[in-house]
Amino acid sequence: MRRKLLAVVVLFTLGGLAWEYVPIQVQRWDSSFELSVAVLFSNDQPRSVSCEAFPRYEQADEAIVHLLPPVSRMWSTIADPFEGRLIPVQVAVSGRTSPFGRELRRSQHRYLAVIATMPDGRRLGKVVKIPDSRVTREVSVAIP
Repeated sequence: MRRKLLAVVVLFTLGGLAWEYVPIQVQRWDSSFELSVAVLFSNDQPRSVSCEAFPRYEQADEAIVHLLPPVSRMWSTIADPFEGRLIPVQVAVSGRTSPFGRELRRSQHRYLAVIATMPDGRRLGKVVKIPDSRVTREVSVAIP
């Protein structure tokens, strides 16, 4: 009797471990978080500031090199007129979890393209790294 009970306990334990660690069944999720962007200027305050989140550095850098206006309405914000306040930007985050809630994979947009339009019409830009949302949800950008 004891052997049968022990065998049942072992089978249930192994089954539970297999269900958790063999990725047959996973939960996929997509979400976002609000990043607060503080834009600092040493000279004149700009007329407007746009911020757009990108998953890869190359995409953010291309937006800065060509000083492109935001493409995605979902992952960008334009402060026009810019009043010196924090700019809220939605940042995409997604992942997969196991049946018991263990994180298997997590990713978020990692780069922020910030473009300022100055009072004289010049446009200045900078790419900054977006911090992990589990650590902080604020970033400061200094544009000369």
